[in-house]
Amino acid sequence: MEQFAKQLTVKEACKLILKGDKEDYVSSVPVDCIETSTFVIDTLALKDRDDLRIHMAGAMKNNRVQRDFVSVHISDGEISNISVLKKKPSVMRNSVYRLTRTYWMSKNTKGFKRRLYELHDSAGKPTRFAILQYVVEGDVPTTVYSRMYMVTQRRETRRTYVQIVYTDTDFENKLLELKPIWNLRECESRKNDGASVLYYWFLKYKKNLVQNCLLLPLRISYGFGFSHYTTNANESLNNRLKQKTDYQENEVTVFCTKTRELTDEQKKDTEKAIIGMGPYQIRTEYIEHVQPSHAWFKLSESSRSKHISAFLKAPLEPSQFRSSIRISVGEQPGTSGTSLDPQPHHKSLSISLEDIHLDPTIHEPIWKKAESLVNSGLVNKAPGVQNGFMVASTSGKDPHFVRLLESGKGTCNCENFKLLSICSHVLAACECGRKLQKLIKYLRKTRSAPNLQELSKVNMPKHPQRKPNQKPRSNKRKPTRDWFKA
Repeated sequence: MEQFAKQLTVKEACKLILKGDKEDYVSSVPVDCIETSTFVIDTLALKDRDDLRIHMAGAMKNNRVQRDFVSVHISDGEISNISVLKKKPSVMRNSVYRLTRTYWMSKNTKGFKRRLYELHDSAGKPTRFAILQYVVEGDVPTTVYSRMYMVTQRRETRRTYVQIVYTDTDFENKLLELKPIWNLRECESRKNDGASVLYYWFLKYKKNLVQNCLLLPLRISYGFGFSHYTTNANESLNNRLKQKTDYQENEVTVFCTKTRELTDEQKKDTEKAIIGMGPYQIRTEYIEHVQPSHAWFKLSESSRSKHISAFLKAPLEPSQFRSSIRISVGEQPGTSGTSLDPQPHHKSLSISLEDIHLDPTIHEPIWKKAESLVNSGLVNKAPGVQNGFMVASTSGKDPHFVRLLESGKGTCNCENFKLLSICSHVLAACECGRKLQKLIKYLRKTRSAPNLQELSKVNMPKHPQRKPNQKPRSNKRKPTRDWFKA
């Protein structure tokens, strides 16, 4: 369509938008445009109207927003007159429209500007068509971050060849498999058929570093975890993003949506791990950050956020799983005798939850936390008390006192025991005192159920219908009854 090098006037913009169905229009946002152009865009064809505000050239600074009110007279389907009003009318009639002009300027290249013209009717509803204008005054944006978007028309993400390597021999074999792939990609990138140098450069300068630091047994022994997480935080995040997008090219809006979903999933997994639920379990080195579920949901939203931030900022501690990984080197020249136990040794309770047929929804987190307390050595006998135990608290400073009775019942001073008549501290004490079987028999005999009255008071205030810190009223009036002598 016609190219406008100058800014559109209010009347010109309104005329183009209202006649959008008769003009040449586009059904997608030209995010890679780097020349002076004007486009009439059909917003109904967009997945999101906010796509009008994105561009591949990088960050854009919002300079200003201008709003004007116009009166449009249409007769026989044609625009007969457009008049610009001096101020907003007190009554928005059907013939009155509001034109909003938004101006952006590139942060990297001052001469690259964008203008967006949007028209709203008297009810505030945006019209179908909008105008997007690009103005280039001088050099086009050629920064390092935006050049790849301008040079390449199709950005395809090739599948990576990241694999888990256990031994030195396995590393050598995988490296040989990557040699033809690296050579092919190097020739495609340099656009020549010459000899490749990347593979030999890697052998000379990077092979020993990767072999001595990034093998899976070494990563686990240093506490860097399993699965897709490596010592390189950026590569770990990159791998997670590619898995989320299924290694496919996506539009900007789709990619932003999937990135937001990935961020929300990680936040939820972190919160679930803190209360002992979800697919991940917190290591014993950070057991002080674990919170019981009933105490966690009593906290306010800001308190939860502070607790999660403190957990994420905790310094990295050496893993206690190192003893479970056996590494022996030097059996034969050129080979490695590394043997790996992929899962750390974890002792379960002598009686599993499946064997006693209790409700897993309530008791599974209790069972897991009891196993964690036993494995961490946080259960000790109480001095001077027969069948008494002191169990460390993961949510407070003071330990919990557990007493095991002759009937098989266990008592504890924690909130969870008051609500459910059973808690992880009692289970851990029974396991250490070899009385878990006796406790299970007692639970089967009494069929103890959760205290519904206490559960209903979990999130209730202490003094309902009373303001905070308000003292209870007391009747201090003197009696006014008259007494008469008989």
